[in-house]
Amino acid sequence: NVKKVSKKSKKKKSKVPTPPRVDPDKLKAGLRIKELLSTNEMSSIPAASRAIMTARFYSLLSDYISAKNAHTRGSGVKGGRSQLTYQTLAEVCGTILHLEESGAKPYIGEGASADATKTSMDLVSKAREIADASSIDGLTGDQKLRAKTDFTSSCASLMMALSLQLMCRRDTGENESDDDDEDNDDEALHDFVSDLFDCIVGLCAVFDGSISSEDDEEKENPLSAISGLIVNILSSPVGGEISGKDQIQASASKLTRETVKLAWSGVLSAMSSICTSASS
Repeated sequence: NVKKVSKKSKKKKSKVPTPPRVDPDKLKAGLRIKELLSTNEMSSIPAASRAIMTARFYSLLSDYISAKNAHTRGSGVKGGRSQLTYQTLAEVCGTILHLEESGAKPYIGEGASADATKTSMDLVSKAREIADASSIDGLTGDQKLRAKTDFTSSCASLMMALSLQLMCRRDTGENESDDDDEDNDDEALHDFVSDLFDCIVGLCAVFDGSISSEDDEEKENPLSAISGLIVNILSSPVGGEISGKDQIQASASKLTRETVKLAWSGVLSAMSSICTSASS
């Protein structure tokens, strides 16, 4: 009897089905593209097709964010637009990172360009950490903390929008002038990301009371610095001032301008809160 029971139990254990492996939703599109490339014996998507897809991606993302934000207008929700935009862009950037960790190869060159891009991506990650920490503090209901949350999340959104342009590079072919223009645009993107991060850190220090916006006359006021920076972004090709016939830049600048509006709104909220605290 004992032997029979043991055999049955062994049989039961062997019949336990292993759970099927399901690919995460974030990988489905990437795996589908990989499958299509393999079926058609292609190593990568042609540059012309990538240009169309990239431009469409920027345009759809911008429209999606605009549509989501439209539902919050007049709702009276504090920081609603900035938080929705931040969450959407954070999810997109997180998906791209997840794809790269799963084996996807970014169209970014090696050497100094790749190093500069990595540095900018690290700054974006640090800005997101600051924004996430601020959003937790903002749940307390304090007006100053809510203003800080609005400011950090909107500026982090702008940094992510700029970083997406670094992730989705365009191919310029053999035209050296186009290559020079792209290098200049990339350099401007790196500078804007770095300067935005410095402004976030500087203004957060003012919010936290570590420094005053008027403490050091030699250093530029953080509010003044970020106001000037936003103007520079809008007046550059990155912001759509001179997009020419480049469909990718034109679509990307649409998203940049949308996040610039939110960043400026966050700056105004920060100004109001800091002035109110100073006068009280």
